[in-house]
Amino acid sequence: SIMRPNYVLINLIKHMQKNGKTKSYILSNLDMGTYAYLCDHYPDIFALFQDSVISAEVGMMKPSHEIYTHILKTNNLSPGACLFIDDQQENI
Repeated sequence: SIMRPNYVLINLIKHMQKNGKTKSYILSNLDMGTYAYLCDHYPDIFALFQDSVISAEVGMMKPSHEIYTHILKTNNLSPGACLFIDDQQENI
């Protein structure tokens, strides 16, 4: 299922971005091969995101506190202004 887009979520992201103020980021535990495959096959979806933090690339994994801090710091984000969505309960 990770190899197919979740269009309900994609449509929600598009709807949220319509005002021009909402930004979206990817924070994923994917391996780099799978991430590259998905980027190659769904470039229009990945264009919706301002940045991607991939655990295999940064050496941290969800649900480790460090990876959440990493994406916040590298993108100058305030935790209180963010909404985190994940398909794994243990990551939330």
